[in-house]
Amino acid sequence: MKLIQPLKDSGIFDIDPSEATALLEMTTINRPISTARVSRYLATMRQNKWKITGEPILIRDDGQVADGQHRLKACALSGKPLRTVVLVGDWIFKAAGQGKQRSAADVLSISKVPNAFVLASVARLCIQHNRGLSREKSPLIQTTRAADDWLAVSNEDIDTWVHKNDKVIELLARAKSLPGKFSIIPMSPVVACWYLSLKVAPENEVNAFYSALLSGIGLGSGDIRLMLRRNYEQARKATSKRISIRSILSFADVCKSWSMRADKTKKLFKRLDSEQFAFIR
Repeated sequence: MKLIQPLKDSGIFDIDPSEATALLEMTTINRPISTARVSRYLATMRQNKWKITGEPILIRDDGQVADGQHRLKACALSGKPLRTVVLVGDWIFKAAGQGKQRSAADVLSISKVPNAFVLASVARLCIQHNRGLSREKSPLIQTTRAADDWLAVSNEDIDTWVHKNDKVIELLARAKSLPGKFSIIPMSPVVACWYLSLKVAPENEVNAFYSALLSGIGLGSGDIRLMLRRNYEQARKATSKRISIRSILSFADVCKSWSMRADKTKKLFKRLDSEQFAFIR
């Protein structure tokens, strides 16, 4: 690797909140701030989990921020210094951000974890569920406000959770191998609920419940799992294509179906947005 041009005023710096604010105030070239992105960064900083990754804050020679405004905004709100690589130079804002951001699935794939994309979603849902249960707050709350930063889940959180709960890998493989007619309920919410339920109920009962929910085998009239499957199937027919439902909403549906498993009085499955979240207990 050949050094083409050394850079001045570059290196690893501690940027305090007032400096972050000043940099943002003098910047006029950047895009609109994403409050959701800032909220995620802010949660990590408040939890003292922010790491130096080598990804720099890019500052132009005229002092404007070419890349890194969301990190700086989170720093300003956190009240804590941000330790980061800073590169100063004649950067072109329009050309910044060409690299692909790593997802949680990418991180798991590096560790050779199978079905990384689904497992990343399973882990995120389980983490949010457990945090919500410990606070008795709904995981359905949007994460666009600083007050909801407990819901922000980092790639590192997901990687740590999967490796501490590696039996979920076998459970996902088992779920994918089931016979029968699969419903269009997304796999990750079902597996997340399945794994959480194994912590609170007998294994045979749990396995029977979720196997039938996924496969449709053995479901009769009055079974809450059949009602839930039909809801999703009807929604799909109404749109004439595969429906797109946020995983957290499907997760709420499956959690409620588990809590209603012994109720034979229901004729329809409904979950109102205003009702209390049905945690797996």
